[in-house]
Amino acid sequence: MPELAIQTNHAPIDELSLVESLAKYFAGNIDWDKLGILTDQNNENTVIVLVQKDEVVAALRLNLSPSESVEALQLLLPSGCTNFLYGYYQGFALKREEIRSLANLTTVWRKIAGQIVECNPQEILKYFQLLEEDSHRKGRNRPISAETKRKVLFFSHGRCMFEGCGEDLGIDQITGYDGNFSYLAHNVASAEQGERGGRFISEKLSDDPSNILLLCDKHHRLIDKVAGSDFPAHRLSAMQRAFKEVSTELLNGLGYEPIPCFSVLWPVGGSVIAQPTQFQISQSLRVIKSRPNGQLNVVTDNDESLLQVDETTWKNMPRLIERAAERIKMQTQGSQHRAAVFAFGLMPQLIGLGALLGNKAQFIPMLRSRDTGNWAWPAGEPRYDKPFISREALINANNEVIVAVSLTARPTVFDEFAKSLGLPIIEVTVPEGFEGNGAIAHPKEGGSLVKELQSLFHRITDKGVKKVHLFICASNCASVLVGMAIDHNHAPVLVYDFYEKTLVPRLLIDPSKASIEISSPN
Repeated sequence: MPELAIQTNHAPIDELSLVESLAKYFAGNIDWDKLGILTDQNNENTVIVLVQKDEVVAALRLNLSPSESVEALQLLLPSGCTNFLYGYYQGFALKREEIRSLANLTTVWRKIAGQIVECNPQEILKYFQLLEEDSHRKGRNRPISAETKRKVLFFSHGRCMFEGCGEDLGIDQITGYDGNFSYLAHNVASAEQGERGGRFISEKLSDDPSNILLLCDKHHRLIDKVAGSDFPAHRLSAMQRAFKEVSTELLNGLGYEPIPCFSVLWPVGGSVIAQPTQFQISQSLRVIKSRPNGQLNVVTDNDESLLQVDETTWKNMPRLIERAAERIKMQTQGSQHRAAVFAFGLMPQLIGLGALLGNKAQFIPMLRSRDTGNWAWPAGEPRYDKPFISREALINANNEVIVAVSLTARPTVFDEFAKSLGLPIIEVTVPEGFEGNGAIAHPKEGGSLVKELQSLFHRITDKGVKKVHLFICASNCASVLVGMAIDHNHAPVLVYDFYEKTLVPRLLIDPSKASIEISSPN
């Protein structure tokens, strides 16, 4: 960083000739495409920032007359620019460490993106004159015009834009009466002396749609009367941006193919699993360019008999899994067996479900984060081509072989138990750096996993192997996919699960019959 790029480490410049020299220095040492004025609450600090692609690359302070200040700024304008940017850090006073650090100034500049406006030289002159006079305009500035109201209503879709609300403001939720029950709220207050007001920028943004939220009565009172200090302008602007992004995503989904959605939830470790919300369903389906066709079909919802799983429960488990698969198949006949499946439970349960659903239809398992409990795909695009499979162990395989699917982690118990069985291990992993609950982070990665495992199981069967011992440590989605990779005429698969400090067989999948069968191995 050039030494003088952070002039704010020194006293403010009080001679125009010094700005001329500094401008020449900047021109030879840095690149910038925008020139901004950054000021804070009550204009206690004013910093001139040179910005390159939203990063502050230089900063200085001026102590000049209003006219000289504008002249100084014009000396610093990048080539081709005639206007300036004005940014208001509402609700905060710039700290010494922020003013003297380009990184900190960049953080502030990005944080107040919704409170940055473009100004011509005449407007900036007016700002510096107001600053010198230390005068505040009283009362509100321009009223909100009909055109601005129309724009706000248009991009809010008539709903409260407060984070997590989204209430329909065209109807009274209690009586059902139609009407306009909305309130327009300024991010930067229209009145300079308001809770979120400021000299110059209040007038500038008083009729700007980007500075106005549509709110319900409760949240309008919250930000203006109850907890105004908790909701500075930059936070409200962030709400507006997030609302637009989310609503756009959801509305874009109207152009997607509608598919039925099923939830198959089995309790894990005595804990029930929450059903996916409508928003989580829409977010999950967006990745496969689909949208839900009607309401969520609940196949099984945390069966109380499975809260405590013992040996007797495991003996009855195959029938419970079969019933779930049968219901999904029966109810998707009209959709050509294409559906999204939100399934969660113990890994053997999910593998059995995947095996019975098969890979000839288009059942797409969805991922649930174990950390957050949300259903969502972490990646918008696939990150790698295919998982890694060590096929060398097939050379030493005879009648039986172990397939260890280690996607979430690689437990040491796999090696210990393999040693006790005296069998070779075929490792199935993802490329280094992608391990974890999100190892399968996109449906195409899931499709690649199924394809590679299908090929592996074919090779195993062709080798003459009579039984596959399946060890697995994977997410809910990956577990279903592993089951879907088991085809007709593959060798039988014995699925293990963790129990105390070892592994125990929990499910036997036999693909050698006319239809795949699952049973208890005990």
